[in-house]
Amino acid sequence: ARAGLEVTMKEMERAAGAGELEQYSRVAIEFHDRVLAAARNPVLGRLLENVYAQILVLRLRSLYLPERVESSVAEHRQLFEAVLAGDAERGERLARSHADHVLQDALEFTRRSEPGR
Repeated sequence: ARAGLEVTMKEMERAAGAGELEQYSRVAIEFHDRVLAAARNPVLGRLLENVYAQILVLRLRSLYLPERVESSVAEHRQLFEAVLAGDAERGERLARSHADHVLQDALEFTRRSEPGR
């Protein structure tokens, strides 16, 4: 699990650096799936599958803010490090913060996309 997560993290960093937003988004979703699988919690897995299906558009929209990709990579890197360290408390805090940033950024993208703005 660790090696797969590490490969995924490196590909996220590569795609972000190359400006490949669609690839970055795909790999970010893979990152989330790998972290979830590592948690080995089937109840959480079912709950998050439903949540992810509902917020997919928000996740994708948030990446189209120019400043968002860099901060997204940093957030995923911090979460990656917490998972490798086995620091569940820090991982949970970082995951909650990341989810909040995705929501706020998606709302900002929507605001900027409104006519007359």
